[in-house]
Amino acid sequence: PPTDPAWAQHLQPGWHQPVRVLAGVSAVLAVLAGIRRYDPARRGPWQLLAVVIVLSVAGTAARAAGPTAEGAVADLHALGTGLLLVDYPLLALALYWFVRLRTGGRRDRGGLLDALTLTAGVALLAWTFVIGPNLRDTELSTAEQWVAVAFPVGDLLCLALLTLLLTASGRLPAVGWLALGVLALLL
Repeated sequence: PPTDPAWAQHLQPGWHQPVRVLAGVSAVLAVLAGIRRYDPARRGPWQLLAVVIVLSVAGTAARAAGPTAEGAVADLHALGTGLLLVDYPLLALALYWFVRLRTGGRRDRGGLLDALTLTAGVALLAWTFVIGPNLRDTELSTAEQWVAVAFPVGDLLCLALLTLLLTASGRLPAVGWLALGVLALLL
């Protein structure tokens, strides 16, 4: 499908799903190994991040399941969509938690302004090229339009929090790796 990430488009169609699941399981194992090895003072956001990745993998697998799986479990595609939609607020909560840990609870107006500026620019592009066309698509039902809008809005929320995390003053040693992982999750 055209919504596949660039790396997945070069694989044989039968390999897309196993590679995605393997990448997701590897990411969860990496987060859990990092928690165990580095023993962070606050494990909560890292554990929540692991849950987010598990939900993302499960939702993606359910949405991409073929007709044979759809026959075994009714509305598997809808279940996958629901899991992916629940994923956004949980990822946003984890990112906000990381921001709070990085700033020590202090307000960072400069970082907030940077995050809002970048997110506003991306939101304009998302509205023009993704959200607006989905809202004008008369072939989509109202529920399908809401779902089509929810995904880019969730992406924008997480992008804003990720930008805030990257621009916030303070120390969080794994912030670069965390940013790369979240960007990969959003793509």
